[in-house]
Parts: sequence; structure tokens; C-alpha cells
Amino acid sequence: MPQARRLHAVPPPDADLDAGWRALAGWDWREARQRFTAALENGETADAHEGLATALCWLGEMPAALQSYERAFVLYQQREARRDAARQAINLALEYAGSRGEDAVANGWLRRAHRLLDGLEPGPEHAWLALWEGHLAFLFHDDLPTGRRRLAEGRELAQSLGRRDVELFATGLEGLTLVAEGRFADGLQRLDEAATAAATGELADVQAIGQAYCYMLRACELAHDFDRAGQWLEVAREGARRMRIDYRLSYCRAHHAAILIWRGAFEEAESELQAAARDLAPIAPVSLPETTARLGDLRRRQGRYDEAAALFARSEASPLASLGRAALALDQGNHDAAVDLVERYFRRLPAGDRIHRVPGLAILARAHCGRGELERAEGCVAELRAVSEDVGTEAIQATVRATEGLLAAAAGDLPTARARLEEAIDRFGDTAAPFEMGRTRIDLARVLHRLGNRGAAREELLAARAQLEEIGAHGESARVTALLQELGAEPAGEAAVTPGEDRRRVHGLTPRQREVLRHVAQGLSNREIGERLYVSEFTVKRHIADILTRLDLPSRAAAATFAARHGIL
Repeated sequence: MPQARRLHAVPPPDADLDAGWRALAGWDWREARQRFTAALENGETADAHEGLATALCWLGEMPAALQSYERAFVLYQQREARRDAARQAINLALEYAGSRGEDAVANGWLRRAHRLLDGLEPGPEHAWLALWEGHLAFLFHDDLPTGRRRLAEGRELAQSLGRRDVELFATGLEGLTLVAEGRFADGLQRLDEAATAAATGELADVQAIGQAYCYMLRACELAHDFDRAGQWLEVAREGARRMRIDYRLSYCRAHHAAILIWRGAFEEAESELQAAARDLAPIAPVSLPETTARLGDLRRRQGRYDEAAALFARSEASPLASLGRAALALDQGNHDAAVDLVERYFRRLPAGDRIHRVPGLAILARAHCGRGELERAEGCVAELRAVSEDVGTEAIQATVRATEGLLAAAAGDLPTARARLEEAIDRFGDTAAPFEMGRTRIDLARVLHRLGNRGAAREELLAARAQLEEIGAHGESARVTALLQELGAEPAGEAAVTPGEDRRRVHGLTPRQREVLRHVAQGLSNREIGERLYVSEFTVKRHIADILTRLDLPSRAAAATFAARHGIL
């Protein structure tokens, strides 16, 4: 995408040109297009073509925008305006690489920009060139070392020039690289600063504003910090509407879909992905493989496995497709294929990128457990723990606990497996992740059955099936039904309760909350309940608080009375 022109420069003394640049400054892209078109009718100039190209780009008219940028480049060259010509070359490189995926053409324009700027006193164009090259290296070429080097050079130039806006853009890009390296806390601080600068107008460049939001949303998705992502998504949407670039929300839609998928809103996620694919096809075809791979993951979660496989085959250009195919192989019990596909996915990641490894490690650990390779599975779990210590989000902590539980179960340590899986369920519940929560309940049910607690196993399976059916994960809910039959755990009658509102309130408790309530009714302390359930006192305390809220009861004693009256003993 192009950079906006340096709006502080004095435009030529032409009424239409002057009005065109004012319209760009006010984000009135249609008025700007009209004014610059009128200016060109009176005589072709580089300034008019650059202004027109910028307006066309933000209106989504990409082929025409490219033509005007190229014509502006030629005319600036003829005027020997090297900095201005280099700016057009940078704009063209970003468009060809970032939207069209034509790396060779983009590289040609970057080389032209370097040659034009060589020998000139350092200026903003030098800083932007370094930063955009860092952006392309990191996000499009998986070259983290080059991205870090060019980022450092661009930031240093911006500081020396006193260009705070350029420096803030560098701060956002640095934040994203730090998150990729697993330094989430440091990275997030920088991303917050850059996104805030975008929201408050400290970033004047429209492209830089958009990227600041994109960096933040991408980082939140990587770290599974979906609450934070949701907050910034609303800010980004409002900014796009304010700048009259609503179609650019298509870039945000993919991140929004990831949030919706995590939260089990499958129908809404599908609508977002379909809209994103429709809008991006004519303006940014390079983004389509990632959008298609996300839709494939949605189909996998829905149990539409053949459709998922077809979508992953269509989106092989995206690393997400390799990851999705690995998850699909695991779902279908093909552990060997899952291992091969995850390793292929890892080979595509840049050296030093830790955060992108997290979902692959979870799949790989499960596949190694399935093949009986417990030492290799332990290696995956150890790496997951190390990343979680730096990242620390609830969702990643839940993934770690779930993987630890699987490994403990495979090793025969059933009490530890139960404790880890139950903690994972609690954490997935805190992050509103019904699909992950339902699947972990299935794993827990197997452990409970092996422990001889068939009643609790049945309750977990019934709760899992209800969750999975509610969100449309029909493949997993069918697996629950098969497991109920396999374990001889067909549904039994529910505990006796009185009709009406009390029945509805009891049914509002999760199986784990009912279990905690039973122990409360038996007079056990939080510590004793924790020991029985292999969870911490803090977790027990949180369960009891949730129970009191759901049942609208004032105290622990009232909860015990309620449990006795309704047969929850």
C-alpha cells in the first residue's frame, strides 16, 4: 500500500492541485480523485499523478493507481527530483509485494529507490525505505534478521531527523518482531504505543496508521490474547470509518474471524472470511491464501473434513495451510502425517521465531503421544512451557496445561493428567474457547474412566457434546457419542430437582461446578476440595464464586443448603 505524500510540502500554484492535496489531508479520497483528474486535464505533472495515485489506492482502484505512480516516477525523474522519484519507487514496491505478491517486480523498484537516494543527505525517504524493507522482510519473506537490521537502521535515521511519526511506526514494527521472538510483554508495550499514536493522529501517514493496527492485531492473535485484540479491533474499525477507507476493514476481518473461531461463533466467522475474500480478491490477491486457510480451519472444526482438505490444498502458499493440514491429520488419527506436516511448517518459520511454533508444538506433542514417543512429546511440552513463561496469556497457559495432561496420561500418571486437564478446561473457559474446552473435556473423560470414575467421565462427555453441538462442531460431537458408547457410559437420569426455575439454574452449572458444589455440601474446605480434585485452592475459590453468582445465592452455607435440597450430593 502506498504512503501518503508529504502533505507539509508546498504544492504548485494550481487551484485543482491545491484542492486535491487538501482533500487528501482530510481523507476525502473521492474529492481528491476528482481534483487531481481535473488538474491533469490542464497539463500532466508528477505532483498530480502522485496525488491521483494516492487517492485511487485508498479507493481500491489498484491498476489505475499503479499506472499513476509509475507515471509520477517518470516525470519526477525528468525533473531530476530524486527524492520524489524514490518515494514513488517505494510506493510501487509496497504495492507489488504487499498486495500482488510480485516479489521480483517489487525488488526492482526497491533497487531503484536505493540508487536514487544514494549520495543524498539522509532524509525521511531513507528512513521509510529502511522501515518498509524491514516490514517486507519480516512479514513476507520470513527473514527476521534482515527485518531487525533494517528496522534498527530506519529507527536510528528517524531519530536523527527528529521525525517522531516515523519513529512511532518503527516502534510498532519492533513490537511485532519482539512478539514473534516470544518477548510478548516488551513487544506489547511497543505495539500499544504505536497503536495509540495511530488512534490519536500522531501518525500522519495513512499506510502507517493501518499497519500499526495490523501489527497489534497480528500480535494479539499470535499470543491468543483475544480480549485485547477485540478492543483494538474496535479502535481500528472506527479509524477506518473516520478515514473513509471502509474497504480496508477486509484486512481486519481475517483477524476478527480468528477471534470468532476461538470463541465458537462459527457462522459469524464464516461471514467475515467470505466478505474478506470477496473484497481482497481484486485489491490484494496475495492475502487470499491466508484467508482461504482460515476458512479451512473453520471447516475442520465444524467436522467438514473433505472441504477443509480442499481449502488447505488451495492455500498452500500460506504457512497456515500446513498447520491446518497437520491438525486435520491428527483429527483423523494419522499421527505420522501430522508429524511430517508440522515439521514442514516449522521449516517455513524464520530463525528465532518462537511464537509461531506454539500451535505446531501442541499438535506435535499430541501426535508423538499417539505414536508412543513420549520423550519427543516431553521436548515439545518443555518448549511450550518456556514460551508460556514469556507470553503468559491465559489461552497459551491453557494449551500448555492441556498438552501436559495428555503427556501425563500417555505416561500413566493419571492423577497429574486429571489435574492438568481440569486446569486447562478452567482456563479455556476463562478465555471463552468452547471448542478447545470441549475437546479437552473428551481427554479428561478418558482419564476419569481409567481412574474408575465413570460417572464423572460421563458428565464430562455430556458437557462436551452439549458445548460442541451448540457451536456447530459436529465432527467432535459425533466423536463424543461414539466414545460414550465405547465406554458404556450412556446418559443416565439427571439428579432429582424441583421443577421450574431451580431446574434451569442447576442445569446452568458445569459438571465441574456441580462437583465442587457436592464437596461444599459435604462440608469440605477449599484446600480439601482442591486435594480431592487435584486443583489449587485458588481454582476452587473461583469455582465457588461462580456457583454463588449463577445460583444467585448469598453464601457458601446457602450453596450447601441448595445442594442438599436438590439432590446434588
